[in-house]
Amino acid sequence: MRRSLRALQFNSSWHTSYKTYAGSRQYRSTSAPVTAIGALETIAKRNPALNAFASHITPAEIGSSETSDDPLKDWPIAVKANIATTLPSATSCASRALDTYTSPYQASVVDSLEGAGAVVVGKTNMDEFGMGSKNMFSMYGAAINPHTPSSGAKRKDMAESDHRTPGGSSGGSAAAVAAGMCRAALGSDTGGSVRLPAAWCGVVGFKPTFGRISRHGLVAYGSSLDTIGIIARNVADVQTVFSVAAAPDPLDMTCMSSPLRARIKALADSRS
Repeated sequence: MRRSLRALQFNSSWHTSYKTYAGSRQYRSTSAPVTAIGALETIAKRNPALNAFASHITPAEIGSSETSDDPLKDWPIAVKANIATTLPSATSCASRALDTYTSPYQASVVDSLEGAGAVVVGKTNMDEFGMGSKNMFSMYGAAINPHTPSSGAKRKDMAESDHRTPGGSSGGSAAAVAAGMCRAALGSDTGGSVRLPAAWCGVVGFKPTFGRISRHGLVAYGSSLDTIGIIARNVADVQTVFSVAAAPDPLDMTCMSSPLRARIKALADSRS
């Protein structure tokens, strides 16, 4: 009986709105950087220990949002190393096979986020080609969970037995968000590669419905299962990024078209 009452008490939270969670003291962001400069300062302090970023920009490379009402104005965003960007750093998939590859184009979702004012501050560590769940199998070395007790020390000075994995394969993205090195991050999820590391790092990971976010520019792992997902410190930030990222894209034939999105919305509205 006692166990049943506990389960009932816990399950009642399933019906709590995301806005309630996002606004609560427990779930709201308390140390997410407000600006790209703030993110780079935190990266300089924490990334040597955590190895969450494979590469990052310099303050001189920070652009500026053109309008003050852009929904993601000056948000520092991190991008997993298997998502194409035109940054000088490689879109390497954490593999030596691609360690010098720079993409001639950007993923559509990256263009969308930058168009809404976001600043891509760097590329994050991952399991090589997404094939792992601990972010250990990477040409950059293992990423470290920010909740590792000794994570303030330099990684080379930490005993390997002290390392706590951030999960994978988007471990660098989750660790970067959890450590306050970015406001939100993009990852890829085939069978849990956004949700697992988000859970292990104590942040929010979202795998959208297949076709909601364009995969143009994502290095595929399992094309019928892959999605680009979002990691942030709270649900409200995930929803804000998703509202920009979830756009039709003619460059991805599996991305939902505008008419299909309209039909789905009309059906949902008719049932509400």
